[in-house]
Amino acid sequence: MHHSVSLEYRNRGRAKGPWSAKADAEKASGEVLPKEGTGTTGNPTRPLRKTAEGGGAQAPEQAERRRGPTSVRMPRWEGQKLHSMMPFVFRRKTMVAAWEEVRKNRGAPGVDGESVEEFGAHAKERLWELSEALRRHEWQPKPLRRVWIPKPDGTKRGLAIPSVEDRVVHAAVAQMLYAVFEDEFGKACYAYVKGRSALDAVERVWTEARAGKGWVVETDVKKFFDTIDRKRLVDKVAVRIADGSFLRLVSAIIRSGVLGEDAGDDAVGVPQGSPLSPILANIYLAAFDRKIGPRWTLIRYADDLVVLCRTKEGAERARTQMEAALKEEGLSMKAEKTRVVRIEKGVEFLGYRLTWLTAEPTTKAMKRYQEKVRALTVRHDTAPLEEVVKRVMPVIRGWTNYYRLTTPRMTVWDLGGWTIKRLQAYVVKHRWAAAGTRLAPTETLYRMGLQLPYGLLMDWSHRGRESRMP
Repeated sequence: MHHSVSLEYRNRGRAKGPWSAKADAEKASGEVLPKEGTGTTGNPTRPLRKTAEGGGAQAPEQAERRRGPTSVRMPRWEGQKLHSMMPFVFRRKTMVAAWEEVRKNRGAPGVDGESVEEFGAHAKERLWELSEALRRHEWQPKPLRRVWIPKPDGTKRGLAIPSVEDRVVHAAVAQMLYAVFEDEFGKACYAYVKGRSALDAVERVWTEARAGKGWVVETDVKKFFDTIDRKRLVDKVAVRIADGSFLRLVSAIIRSGVLGEDAGDDAVGVPQGSPLSPILANIYLAAFDRKIGPRWTLIRYADDLVVLCRTKEGAERARTQMEAALKEEGLSMKAEKTRVVRIEKGVEFLGYRLTWLTAEPTTKAMKRYQEKVRALTVRHDTAPLEEVVKRVMPVIRGWTNYYRLTTPRMTVWDLGGWTIKRLQAYVVKHRWAAAGTRLAPTETLYRMGLQLPYGLLMDWSHRGRESRMP
């Protein structure tokens, strides 16, 4: 049923994009970007683009010699603006790497209804078409599809889902931006930075608090992605990148509208749901990190912020400075989630509740686990019990893996008991009637492959895979 929409939106991607306003002028001046592997004469050579004297532009083959011959080479910031970014974006290796990232992350279809699998069936041809459209300044983004995700507090978070084809372009641009701005993501930043994770952020909060910084400022940014100043964001990217075509491409992506919705204020907002959004968020908040991080112990994961201090007075000053620094970026703190508190009173951060001695899943985290298991064990389902156990185990393993820092381990014991009861209550009357009970024996569940959070945590601990946290 998506075919007519699919053709319409795919054809739109072949029209000249709104970000190519200077493309005709570039062609008239003779500075058309060459195809990868050819120079301006068409002879095989390294891709180069004429740049102003003293500029920091480099050919892709010269700008980065670092990994093996089959890896994707990246531009790097070396103190001078990069004037030729588009050849990095539309080259074959970049497009293939971007597609692999999209394929791995899967995700829902966009407005054209095309799935990741459908795109993958003709990936080679589609990637070549995308590369050519980008090289000729003809690509333009499709509208986004709105998806609402329930939040633990009962509200919903809106995601704007790009089409699979557009996600490939977003991922390619994100790879380039990460390479150029990676050094801007300091030690305070833990979201979407290679070698760091949410668990690293949680562990550092606990470690710093136990080291004497027991006063904590916890907050998050109010409607962060919805209130980012678009012009300010593009200006931040332009500090290091002087390629006008690349900047117009970024601007076109962040201005993509949601199908069927009023565009509203065109000056603010970045679509949340794109592979590009996290990198742009880190670029936007890098200045905030530099202002707050050197003076206080700042730990930031996207728009979730924690600052640790030794005294209450220091924490209050930090809160004031944080508010001022965010205001300079056109942002504000969410009042209902902002407080200054002692660590022993409990601090909630990224799904954990931390005190001096404990690191436990929050009540909301426990409820999310139960909701996921409950959704997979609907009692009117007629699937065999063994299949249901196999269906539930990825949820149990995934949840337990994230909460492997739990201390003490007994915190999740009751969750295991709830899981057993939920599976026992699954419709198995026809199977266990001969045994005189409607419930499946616990031993049978274990033989079917059931493992519980507490058992997994203890098993990982015995194998030496427990957290470094005491």
